[in-house]
Amino acid sequence: MGLGPRVFPGCQRATRRGAAGLGWLLLASGLALAADRNSPDYPTFLAQHQADLQPFFVAHGAEMFKQGLHIVIGAAGNILLVTALAGWAFDVMLAWGYSTIFAPAYAKFPRALIYASGRLALALMLTIALTFVAMVGVNAGAGLAALTIVSVLCVPAMFAQVYWVGYLYRTSAQPSLLFYVALLAVHGLLLAVLVPTVFSSQVAMASAKVQNECVVPALRAEAETTRQDANKLMQARDSAHAQANDLSTRLAADQAQEAELQSRIATGKDSPARQYGHLVLLHAQGDLAEAGKGFAAFIARYPKDPHADAARGQLELVNRALSAQLAIERQREARDAQAAAAARRALLADANAGRATLSEMRHALLGQTTAQVAALLGPPSERGADKWGYGKRMILDPQSGERRGLTVLFSEDFVQGVDFYYGEAQ
Repeated sequence: MGLGPRVFPGCQRATRRGAAGLGWLLLASGLALAADRNSPDYPTFLAQHQADLQPFFVAHGAEMFKQGLHIVIGAAGNILLVTALAGWAFDVMLAWGYSTIFAPAYAKFPRALIYASGRLALALMLTIALTFVAMVGVNAGAGLAALTIVSVLCVPAMFAQVYWVGYLYRTSAQPSLLFYVALLAVHGLLLAVLVPTVFSSQVAMASAKVQNECVVPALRAEAETTRQDANKLMQARDSAHAQANDLSTRLAADQAQEAELQSRIATGKDSPARQYGHLVLLHAQGDLAEAGKGFAAFIARYPKDPHADAARGQLELVNRALSAQLAIERQREARDAQAAAAARRALLADANAGRATLSEMRHALLGQTTAQVAALLGPPSERGADKWGYGKRMILDPQSGERRGLTVLFSEDFVQGVDFYYGEAQ
């Protein structure tokens, strides 16, 4: 089970990514279908899914704009041309009115006609030039740079238009500029009126063409890519699930095998063969007492076991070794008792002769009880709460050469110190 947590999160991630890919696949397919059918609900459908489609348009917007640029420019060119021609009539009337107010000497209809015609030609040339620059920049992949250049070039184009007004009517820069701004406002108003009325069908056709030629193919390609990615993710998810199931099966088999081995080990711990081997090891290590008890208990518990006869033989060997140890111990105790008796006799002989040393007495008495001291030296000549004094001159003082008695100090009935006795001698 320990392998599971390292496998299943990968499956979950693949599943989530696959689900997200399928969601995007359905959305892209729906958009492509709506566009193919030229559905009137396509803009509504697009607006409703704007947030979902934002990454798509951010990634492919520049490419789609480049592909549909000729359609947009074609439709915009027709609209601007018609607007310019319609505005030409307004330019004639406005120029005539402007000259009447600011330049009465030039308030002639032919001059107004010349101004409007010249302005139209100049505006068309500048528009064509700026459009060409914009198209070159967009096709070269430098849309921002092209937009910057066009914006910069609009300034001298405006000054050229203002100069044309001042040149024809000999007016100063300020009224010429105000007149040109008024013309732009009129043209803008005219454009705002014509687009939704006269050019609405043309704008709709251009929009549908851009959708069918630019947006729909991109959506189809994205949908196909997403479908392939989703299939790969599904395959990866299924493979991860299969691996996880295989690992779970193998882990369950390993755990069952481990449980069986643990059961066999637990059973083997109490088997007669293992108990017999443990007792033989105790015998080999020299722990004869425990080995003897164990072999006796083993024979009583498993009298018919194949190892019972061997256990009897081991028990006999253990008993022999214990008997030999006991005999050796008794001999050692006998020798120790004889040595202790001889040492006691020698010490008493030296004490009676007055030639015992203080170190010999300390060696013989330290750790002895009051009863043992009384058995060795007899009753004291002076008895205190924790001190006995023997006045008999039994110890030779090496410094003075004199013979002195013995003082024995007790603590809780045991000898803790031995020293010379300075009391009354006997």
